[in-house]
Formats: sequence, C-alpha cells, structure tokens
Amino acid sequence: MISIKNMPLVQYFLVIFLFFTSSCALANIINIGNEKRIWVEQCGKGSPAIILINGGGDTIDTEWNKLIPKLCKITSVVAYDRPGQIKSPGAKDIVTPRTAKGVIDELRKLLSTLQIKPPYILVVHSIGGLYGQYYARNFPKEIAGLIMINGNLASEQFPDTIKRLSSKMLHFIKQEDREHINKLKLQLNETVKNISEHPTTKQLAQIEYSLEVLGKKESAMQVMSSPPLSKNLTLAVLTSGHFNVETRMQKEFSDQIPGAIFKKFPNSGHYIQNDQPQAVIDVINKIITKVRITTIK
Repeated sequence: MISIKNMPLVQYFLVIFLFFTSSCALANIINIGNEKRIWVEQCGKGSPAIILINGGGDTIDTEWNKLIPKLCKITSVVAYDRPGQIKSPGAKDIVTPRTAKGVIDELRKLLSTLQIKPPYILVVHSIGGLYGQYYARNFPKEIAGLIMINGNLASEQFPDTIKRLSSKMLHFIKQEDREHINKLKLQLNETVKNISEHPTTKQLAQIEYSLEVLGKKESAMQVMSSPPLSKNLTLAVLTSGHFNVETRMQKEFSDQIPGAIFKKFPNSGHYIQNDQPQAVIDVINKIITKVRITTIK
C-alpha cells in the first residue's frame, strides 16, 4: 500500500500516476536516510527474492519491463532506480564519482528498510555487473545467485592486463576510453555549471550517469580488492558475444564457479533482456530452481 503521510501534493499525484502505470503490484518512494529517496517497485511472493540492478543511465522502464510481469509469477521481485535515475530524486552530492561500495550500501539499506530478507538473486546489467560482483564478494551469505547480462567485469577497466590483446586493439580501447571520459567530464561540468536550485530530471539523470562512469575504475578496484566469489554462488553469465576478446573474458569469469551457466546471444544487442526476454527468464528460472534446491539441502 502506498504511504502518503507527509507527502507534498505534487509528489502524491506523481506516485499515484506511477503506481497505476507500473508493472508491479507495489510502487513507492522509499526514504533510506541521509536525505536519499529511492523509487521501488515490488511484486510476487516467495524466496529467493530477485533484485534487479539497472545499468548506468538506465531505469526500471528501460531495463526490466519485459521481465517483471513473468518473474512476479515465480517469486518475489524488487526493482529500483538509483538516485537520479528518473523516478528516484537525485542525490545532493553532484560532484563525487559513484562507486560500487556506495551503490551497494544504498541497496542494502533499501532492502533492510523494505524488510526483505536474504537470500537474494541479483540480476544485473552492464555497469550493474560491477555492483553485483561487489555485493556477492563482500556479503556472500546474502547473495545466493548472480545473473550477469552483458555485465561489466573488473578486469575490463584495466586493458593493459587483458591477455592476448593486440597492441592495435589495446591502443584503440584506451583511446576510446579517454575520449569517452573527457566527453563525460565536459558534459558534467557544463550541467553542474548551468544547474539551478531546482534541477530538471534530465539534468539529474545526466549527472548520475556521468558520476557512475567516472567512478567505474574505482568500482573495479573495489571489486578486485574484495574476497573472491564464493564457490557456492549460483552463477549465470549472459553475453551478446559480438567481440571475441569480450566473450572470452566473460567465459573465463563464468568458469571460476563450478556449474555456472554461460550463454551467448549473438542475435541480441546490449539489452539481451529486451531483445530475447523469454530466453533470459528461462535462465533466471533455472537459477531460482538451483538456489531453492540448495536451500532445501
């Protein structure tokens, strides 16, 4: 049930609108403390709970709308937009890069506030892969399953360490990274310079995306300095498989966990969950079944 206590009138009508246009049974803006409020959508019943983690610059609507209605029939589901991701109000700090530790601290506070108990299965996309790995490595008793959908790997952030990478490809990757980072810094500086006392949703979303990408290397370092993934983790790695080096790295990542699922989707783009939703749901269902069997044992 949506809480409207002490809610401004405009925010009240926004919540009512989003609730009725949401694919989930429950939707609300949750206060997790430190003036951080997060838009959450919940549905379904049962354990383990599925936690959906967006990629950078994405939202529930751009990532998960094709999965949520069917997943809700299988188990409990939690989807959320990080601060600044359209439906969640932006964070007050608009200059500090966002990292995996901060993102997962927020998520754990959110799950605690919602009183959703582990074990969890994380379904992560893109940069969300770094966040999912950090969570699973540092809190293995909470994470029973991890499903990576074209998820970023920590090693990808340090191209000099990638094996069997030609000097030409290495130069290309490093140049692309530099240009992308420089462009983001310029965009961020311009947005922050022109921001008013009441920034627009678009401005906050651009800031959030920029800060997450600028913090990506630090996020990767946080992952790499964490304990290794538990061998008891139930893992699935889904990749579009368009680039040989990337596909090999994703396969090597999956190989570290016995019995992990590795699957290529060559007919999909970056958003496999949108291009082939049923195939992704089938994989998620297999992970849920494995986790439930393990839990019973």
